[in-house]
Amino acid sequence: MRVLVTGGGTGGHINPALAAANYLKDKHGAEILFVGTEKGLEKKLVPKDGFPIRFIEVEGLLRKLSVQNLKIAAKYLKAISASKKIIREFKPDVVIGTGGYVCAPVLSAAHTLHIPTVIHEQNVIPGVTVKMAARYVDCIAISFQDTLKYLPQKLHKKCVLTGNPIRENMMMLSYESARRKLN
Repeated sequence: MRVLVTGGGTGGHINPALAAANYLKDKHGAEILFVGTEKGLEKKLVPKDGFPIRFIEVEGLLRKLSVQNLKIAAKYLKAISASKKIIREFKPDVVIGTGGYVCAPVLSAAHTLHIPTVIHEQNVIPGVTVKMAARYVDCIAISFQDTLKYLPQKLHKKCVLTGNPIRENMMMLSYESARRKLN
């Protein structure tokens, strides 16, 4: 199985992606490729975990009317094209996004190429990218049942309650040892 994973910017998007990728690799022998930006934490964290990563250039929209948003939209269209190229080369069986603006063009490209897509939301209230991509992805993995309150009713049939992926080694810590380690 070949899995393309995308998401980034913050540890909140990258760590669940890495946990899922490690699980798929270790338990199912999946071949994993990440797609991120060179500006996000994924640039350091993904290679540190031993996964290959490809980069695309994309930015999040400003949340106000701005001429800069036109430049960002043009960059987004180029990012879709770059994502299609990566997808055609890697030939994934599925594309998983974990949030952050980087995953929107990758999931969009996968959708247009008829590759199954999943987006995972780690929070109760969905982020901008998840709300945008939820319309066209095949599956929306949610961590909390309450997330359904923030998504349109018509999308509920695509939702699966999965919880948050966490690294296996995190489960090895007892509550007390975690408290000591984190002071």
